[in-house]
Amino acid sequence: MRSWAESKLSLELLKAVDKAGYKRPSPIQMAAIPLGLQQRDVIGVEETRSDRGPYAVVMAPTRELAQQIEEETRGANEPSYSRATRARLEKKLERAELKQARARA
Repeated sequence: MRSWAESKLSLELLKAVDKAGYKRPSPIQMAAIPLGLQQRDVIGVEETRSDRGPYAVVMAPTRELAQQIEEETRGANEPSYSRATRARLEKKLERAELKQARARA
């Protein structure tokens, strides 16, 4: 994907991208969006270009899972973010993936 026009995003999303002022996709967007649209798991890492620190976009197959991910990752950059919290998130993701796999079968 070299441009938004090649992205195969819905017209609604393309309008939102245009309204937000994004003229060209970033390298990480060029690589990750096509894979996400194929419903493949994607983990992408790119350095931030500002002093705002790490930023993440998480796409999940259901609203419920997206809300759970948000809830579990809130405060992930805080020093107090524990291994137990990470483990709980990983277990929830594993259960969601298993449930999704069963639904496809």
